[in-house]
Amino acid sequence: MSSLEFLVDHAKPQAKVSVILLDWSVRESFHSLSYLNQQTVDRSQYELIWIEFYDRKPPALLEAVEAAETAGRPLVDKLVVMNYPRDVIFHKHRMYNLGIVLSEGQICVICDSDAMFTPTFIQSIIAAFEKDPQAAIHLDEVRSISRDFYPFNFPTFEEFLASPCINWTGRTTKGLDHSKDMLHDANYGACLAARRDDLIRIGGSDEHLDYLGYICGPYDLTFRLVNAGCREKWLTDEYLYHSWHPGESGINIDYHGPSDGRGVSSRSLAARKSGEIQPGLENGAIRALRTDPQLDRRQALAQLQSPDDEQWREAVRTAADGAPQLVSKSLHGTFDIYCYRGCWYGIPTSDDLFDPAKAQAGFYRHYARGQSQDEIVRWARRHRRRSQARRLLNAGTRVAKTLWRSCLGAVGVRLERPFDPTGTDPQIVCLGVRQHNIVYHRGEFFGVPWTEGAFDPARAASESECPYLRGDSTRDVKNQNPEIRFRGSPAAQTAAAAYVAAPVGTRGAAHRRAGENSQPMGQALADPPAADRRVDDDSADDFLAVDAGDLSLERPQGLRPTRAFATNRARGISRP
Repeated sequence: MSSLEFLVDHAKPQAKVSVILLDWSVRESFHSLSYLNQQTVDRSQYELIWIEFYDRKPPALLEAVEAAETAGRPLVDKLVVMNYPRDVIFHKHRMYNLGIVLSEGQICVICDSDAMFTPTFIQSIIAAFEKDPQAAIHLDEVRSISRDFYPFNFPTFEEFLASPCINWTGRTTKGLDHSKDMLHDANYGACLAARRDDLIRIGGSDEHLDYLGYICGPYDLTFRLVNAGCREKWLTDEYLYHSWHPGESGINIDYHGPSDGRGVSSRSLAARKSGEIQPGLENGAIRALRTDPQLDRRQALAQLQSPDDEQWREAVRTAADGAPQLVSKSLHGTFDIYCYRGCWYGIPTSDDLFDPAKAQAGFYRHYARGQSQDEIVRWARRHRRRSQARRLLNAGTRVAKTLWRSCLGAVGVRLERPFDPTGTDPQIVCLGVRQHNIVYHRGEFFGVPWTEGAFDPARAASESECPYLRGDSTRDVKNQNPEIRFRGSPAAQTAAAAYVAAPVGTRGAAHRRAGENSQPMGQALADPPAADRRVDDDSADDFLAVDAGDLSLERPQGLRPTRAFATNRARGISRP
């Protein structure tokens, strides 16, 4: 499918460290090479390997390489163009394996190719392996979001750290500052250093199709190295520094394999959990070196490619033209999960199939869209928990409202209901006002005693036979004490009659005049003589309610009889 092209190829037999730098037609600045050529370690002790996946040969890089070659100080020791066609998805793990095969150093370093490196970078790595030869060393990366350094203008490290750095705490990175989620807070893809023999022993980087595109990284090697007995270690006195820059190319950047939704490959996580050591798909060149350590590197390169590499092109076609696949139906009874063009969707379950046109228009973004099935499943679980919590909260709110109304009713406060002033049917406005319900009908308010049963519009229209309190507002009705009107002494009834007969605006004065020679109000509210009482055991258990225009008798929710009422019920007597 491709043919390797060596633009620079220098032997480095004395190298201790081989630094592998990758490009897949995206790098627009090559400043990392400048930093890596200014190290405290002698240049003969390490080599720089630059690998381009496609056929791109940036003029800026070639000019810098040519100038360095002319000066006798090589900028890179190996510059390889893999010449893969543009209709295939880049595979970083294949580039890792090519770098491992070409490396002449004892230690292979896979790192970010557009980062800033301190002068002690190589020295720190060599010192770390002198302390622990069986380690898998990681360096975290400090990331600045300041656009002052773009295009890259070689800021000092002090200027860099003084800029807005999203993961710098002031003394270390967020991932290394006792993080509870180091897997995601630390940058496992920034820099890995491991012994070349150990990398070959575990089968090199896994070239499974799940690692096509940008969900990949050297952490695949880290997890399997640890499974093989190596120790994962992070340097806390050496970092990489990455400045902000926009993407230069859009080649296949939308394709990715399955992940945990936060940028880590699901296959790598599965290997980490299972203890797997060998890769899912081993590269032929790595296998040749693993089985025959004496094999020449260039002879091993003949087995670098595989006939299965054609699947990389097929993956592009499938990602572009594939039909949506239903992965899970009615998850938790609410969502269907689909996979389409490398993205995962959770949509409300229905008999209708997933519509790619709606996905392209962004219609399904209102529900759930993620990078992996696990991400959608976690989202659905959170949605279910939130829905359950919302239902419990609503139920609790309803109970609290009922209790609140009951408490207000116990102290004589009644909440009024909204009503339609233009309606022709009777409407309940307020329940349980001194054993009365207030009803609105044709512009007037009526206080209906519970003992009178359902509200009767015909009786309300009669001035002489109307048993209801009548007023221009609920306040008018409430101010007409029903205890006075329907029972009590003759003087109290006279006062109540004067109150009702008086115009609305003068009722208070009329009531005072009528009551000047009557007994005190407290005495008028006392229990009436037995002769004035009417026996009706069930009358106080009912109240007036309106439902769709039909008035029927029900007991108001949360209303309890008073102590006096309970005493009379014990005597077999019910107050009207």
